[in-house]
Amino acid sequence: MKKRISCLIICLYLSLLLPAYGGEESYFDQGKKYLDQGKKQEALECFAKTVQAQPKNFYAYYYQGLIHLQLKEYLTALEAFNRALALNSHYASPYIGRGVLYYQQKDYQKALEDLNTAVKLIPNNANAYNKRALVYAALGQKDKAKADFAKANNLLNQKIAKQNSGKVILIENCPEKITVSVFYSLAKKESKKQALQRALEQGKLQALDKVASSYHPDGLSNQQTRSLAKPLLKLDKIHEEKIVSGVLKLKVTFSLDTYEMQKRIVEFQINKDNFAVEKQDGWTIYRQQF
Repeated sequence: MKKRISCLIICLYLSLLLPAYGGEESYFDQGKKYLDQGKKQEALECFAKTVQAQPKNFYAYYYQGLIHLQLKEYLTALEAFNRALALNSHYASPYIGRGVLYYQQKDYQKALEDLNTAVKLIPNNANAYNKRALVYAALGQKDKAKADFAKANNLLNQKIAKQNSGKVILIENCPEKITVSVFYSLAKKESKKQALQRALEQGKLQALDKVASSYHPDGLSNQQTRSLAKPLLKLDKIHEEKIVSGVLKLKVTFSLDTYEMQKRIVEFQINKDNFAVEKQDGWTIYRQQF
């Protein structure tokens, strides 16, 4: 009888632990699903149950840190990242998470140290280069920032070719100079100066459309790209200007600061709370919400 009771107690104990250790769906897996669905509190509860059953599960601590970082609970996030790294100092993701935390707190040197470590551990991770590029930009090291943005972009394109999937905005190189031809009908009471200004505004919209089309179609939509690029698009040169039968004809080149463009996109990537998540043909797309 005692043996039977002991067996029942043991079976009950194991049944309570089974979800955390990997039953049909573990607490850890549930937590990741909740996180993908944007249910942060539910995910935190699942990861808390995971570490309660598995105190050495450094993955769960990392995800706790990631969620607390998104919630801007920096001290709790830092503690979770530190615990993950204490259990496994070769796990790169907590270095990236902690690097982003330091970056958001403007502690750029600490951020750079963590992201350097992440790059050494996973030299083919685009996310690590993207985040480090932001830190270099904040430190005024523009050439290093550009190099990291370019490296991240190349790695992303390689990933697309291999897997045809992604979990971040997928971007391609954007043209630095955009030339457009503008045809503008003159109003009767409009001065040439006013007409030129209106034509240039129209030309800028056409240039923005070209900027949008240069990005991966599953990445930034036209409207989003306009919002990102408009302040960065500057008049570079008017190649041709003439009036024919009441129509102003222009050929204009606008220049775009692609470095700032990339920087803004990556900043949006960091704060995914501002994104609407969509599933489309095997892609996970984060679209900026304005």
